[in-house]
Amino acid sequence: MIWEFAGDFIRMAETVEQRQNLLNAACSAWNMACNPPALGKALDQYMREYEPLNADADRANLAGVRSDMEKLIQKKLEIETGDVSRRPEADGRCSVGARGRQRSHRNRIGHGWVAFIGVSRV
Repeated sequence: MIWEFAGDFIRMAETVEQRQNLLNAACSAWNMACNPPALGKALDQYMREYEPLNADADRANLAGVRSDMEKLIQKKLEIETGDVSRRPEADGRCSVGARGRQRSHRNRIGHGWVAFIGVSRV
């Protein structure tokens, strides 16, 4: 499911570390989208935490990160998954986390790079 809504975003990365960072961002966007009433507050908090960890980011970069997150959140909200009662976030509470691991000598998601996704109820 994460790949369905964020695969194009994650494929922008060139290194395993960059893929992991984009995968983490996608999971954060997914988690924010699980609680629509608190989206604005959650995204503001994400950006407040992002900025000091990326001290070299200028205002244009920060605006781009926020825009990417908004697009991912919107895309998650638009996903049609069929039976809503079977979705982990059906009750409005969920948490998604992921980590990548390189397999063999390849480091591409989908072709040797595996994302381990965990979904848990909060």
